[in-house]
Formats: sequence, structure tokens, C-alpha cells
Amino acid sequence: MAKSLSEGVESRLVLAVDDLYPTEWLAGLLETFDSLFPSVGLELLVGAFHDRVPP
Repeated sequence: MAKSLSEGVESRLVLAVDDLYPTEWLAGLLETFDSLFPSVGLELLVGAFHDRVPP
């Protein structure tokens, strides 16, 4: 963790994704992210895009 912080890597990432986003592609992306940044916590928010972003 200290090494990640000294390299400028965040300790946590929140990702909001529309529920229509292709699940297979997202799963691959998350697996790759986890292998590259194992110390970064990931919170995935899934829902309709208009539920997450104000107009």
C-alpha cells in the first residue's frame, strides 16, 4: 500500500456503469484492472445512466 501511494496510485476507485453496458466487456476490464492494481479497492455502481448523473 505504501508503495502504491508513493507511486501516485489511488487506494480506491468508484466506477458507475449503465446497466445496458456489455457485461462481458466489463468483466474482462475489471479482471485486467485487478491484475494491474491489486491494492486498489473497487466499488462498482450499476444502474440506469440517468440515475447516476444529473441532467
